[in-house]
Amino acid sequence: MPKEVKNKEEFIKIASSRGKKVVVKKTDDAFKIKLRTPKYLYVIKLNSEKEVDEILSQIKLPIERL
Repeated sequence: MPKEVKNKEEFIKIASSRGKKVVVKKTDDAFKIKLRTPKYLYVIKLNSEKEVDEILSQIKLPIERL
């Protein structure tokens, strides 16, 4: 079961320390960034593409856009 993260700074911290891969998915009304770690799948939901780009610029992992 994925774990939802509400805080952007916490999501970036997890990605920096344990992340393996990031997937960005655009839904009808929002964006989901999914972070795969060895143990869990973390998800953060954002409303603007600007916020997504801001987070992805700070994450140095392979990024896949769907």
